[in-house]
Amino acid sequence: MIDGSNGAQYMMGWGAPNITDFSSCHSSYGWGCVLRAVPSGPSPAQPTRILGKGYDTGCSAPPQLWGTQRAAYLLNLKGSNNVEVQCLEITDHSACMEFGPGNPCNRDSYPFGEWAGTGIEAADSTNVLLKNINIHGLRSGVHAGRLKDWTMENVAIVNNSFVGWDGDIGANNSSNSGSIIFRNSKILYSGCGETYPGRQPYNCYSQDQGGYGDGLGTHRTSGNWVFDNVEISHNVSDGLDLLYHDGTGTVTISRSRFEGNAGNQVKVSGEATIENSIIIGNCGYFQGQPFTWNPSGGPYFNNCRAAGNPVSFSYPRPGLKHKIYNTTITSNGDVLVQTGGGGCNGTETVVSRNNVFLGGPEYLNNGDDRSDLFYNAGAGGNGDGPCGTITFDNDYSIVWGTKNNASRCAGKPNVFCLDPKLAEPPVEYYKGMAYNANILANSPAIGKGTILSGRSALDYNSFPRGEKWDIGALEYGSVPSTPPPGTVVTSNLSTVRVFPNPWRSDKHIGSPITFDNLGLNSTVKIFTVSGHKVKSFSTSNGTATWDLTTDSGKKVASGLYIYLITSGDNQKRGKLAIIK
Repeated sequence: MIDGSNGAQYMMGWGAPNITDFSSCHSSYGWGCVLRAVPSGPSPAQPTRILGKGYDTGCSAPPQLWGTQRAAYLLNLKGSNNVEVQCLEITDHSACMEFGPGNPCNRDSYPFGEWAGTGIEAADSTNVLLKNINIHGLRSGVHAGRLKDWTMENVAIVNNSFVGWDGDIGANNSSNSGSIIFRNSKILYSGCGETYPGRQPYNCYSQDQGGYGDGLGTHRTSGNWVFDNVEISHNVSDGLDLLYHDGTGTVTISRSRFEGNAGNQVKVSGEATIENSIIIGNCGYFQGQPFTWNPSGGPYFNNCRAAGNPVSFSYPRPGLKHKIYNTTITSNGDVLVQTGGGGCNGTETVVSRNNVFLGGPEYLNNGDDRSDLFYNAGAGGNGDGPCGTITFDNDYSIVWGTKNNASRCAGKPNVFCLDPKLAEPPVEYYKGMAYNANILANSPAIGKGTILSGRSALDYNSFPRGEKWDIGALEYGSVPSTPPPGTVVTSNLSTVRVFPNPWRSDKHIGSPITFDNLGLNSTVKIFTVSGHKVKSFSTSNGTATWDLTTDSGKKVASGLYIYLITSGDNQKRGKLAIIK
């Protein structure tokens, strides 16, 4: 048990207490000052447990493990089986970026500074639970391969300057197996530094600038990968990159959100199912942002890498079928759904039901062309080989704003080429942080879906779809949770307004941020993107304002913040930008 009371922090690396192995740990080679591997538990029922105090009561004050003097990693799970790690914050105390621009870490001589490399290092590890873990401000959040049966619950991997989850521990020698499960977790702003102590993303840099920046990426892998209620957004390359899945096992994505990644939002191989999810393909999100690295004279940030297609499916072996159900997808890339690969025999398909496809101007063509709905790239990108003729079986869907839009509905009475009437006001290039994919009262999506036998009857918010399903990720009137029977609902929060957003000092100085159309007796909490509470306040009259200060009265810095509004049993989350 590790005690995190009173903001307790525990240094890890050269200079930390109780260092005894000076053969591998010395000031001259501080990267060797790391923990030995966590001992394995005797069985899955008797795991080794590393627990932050309060792990069983909500983990309100997780103890902080912080790395210093270039420690290579903080938690070592190499060869560790039957392990449970709960309620920890893993970080360092420096704003430097090990391989990043503008503020590089000192890698050459002691003192290296109060920074470390990777949060969790793992290999050849089976039956591990990570729960209520917050990894931020390092080079890499997790570097792990050859895993079997790992579960991540409420894990946050945020503002790690090279990569979020790096599954490549050796070419063709990193494959995972069993079930790799992510629940209620998020991977955000990989490829961005983190200010210290402000914990805001900065100097986000792309592959063309020497970075990497996938949210989650692997080398060749197997296994059944599950993403349930996960957000992988605003990473400087691909969001979810499982392109190297070999088809042994499946990929299941449910009630998850992918938005503003600078490459593909979802790139998967094998056999995948995406349902009740929101995929916002604004791949040019980083253009012009105050936290993006774009030096005068270049190299410039690489927006919309790999054509910026929001969904990319690959076929590594014959007979595979990818499926998309009740999902809302937008695009500023070349196409909304692309297929490719070299393992086809002519029987492969993409099955699409109850989806909203909203095209937009292509970012890489300066808006001179629009996203197409679907393209078979084949083996080489030009529709060649047997994977160039994959069937796109699309029905009960809405298609709007795409290239050759009208042709996508011809002869299909249940495919509607109509404006889906989403709540987010239409723009060519969305630069916000949480696209509102709810449907309006006049949306043609209402009641036009087909009931899918064997699929979940709960939408993105776990809101019941009822007897007539709507098209898209969200039912009309959907709220984040359904209160238990007998609960008095104060507000469904669907009409909440938060403005101005972004707040800019050159336009809004002296004005607060207003939260309007709240329910009576609502509370508002403001957090940093890495999960630290900044401010909380309440309202009794349906409106609240934030004066951009913390609970202690200090002015907040420029950056991105998360708000959480609670009214009765309903909640609404969103993002705020403050630009000073």
